[in-house]
Amino acid sequence: MRQAYIIKTFIGPVSMLGIPKNGTHTLEMYKSGTIDEGKTHQFPLRIAFIREPFDRWLSAFFFMATTGYLLDGVRLSSYDQFVDLALVSDDEHLTPQSRFIDGSFVNKIMCLKSMSDVLGRLSDVKITKENAAPREDIDTSYRKDEVMMRYQADTEMYNRLVA
Repeated sequence: MRQAYIIKTFIGPVSMLGIPKNGTHTLEMYKSGTIDEGKTHQFPLRIAFIREPFDRWLSAFFFMATTGYLLDGVRLSSYDQFVDLALVSDDEHLTPQSRFIDGSFVNKIMCLKSMSDVLGRLSDVKITKENAAPREDIDTSYRKDEVMMRYQADTEMYNRLVA
């Protein structure tokens, strides 16, 4: 079951959907509570933040590679290995973000890069980005067309937001 974070704001409590690799650690830091998706209808504002899909993919890789996270029981040793495993994995960090979103749960979709500003304006609190995994330049060309195909719906959704 999907979970939303309740954030206290000037306009009252707001529901913000928790999508893995989309600012959930930041939401954890500033939440006043959590709620299951079936109860979010009581909130007039229900926000989901989405991330540029390939950036989210890379964030998942660097998170898993630097923390020792086991992807389907395997500790990663390279980006190519990650791609091979991730393209067939059901791990929530790799589930397309469009699968987390539906109209009954969310009524406002925004870009992740606006999260700190939106939370700050709604709550008058200086928001800091939490849990950003360190990154380095790597060759991401391996099976990239297949990766992008998996996230085609996410890419279309994101492009509509930034157009």
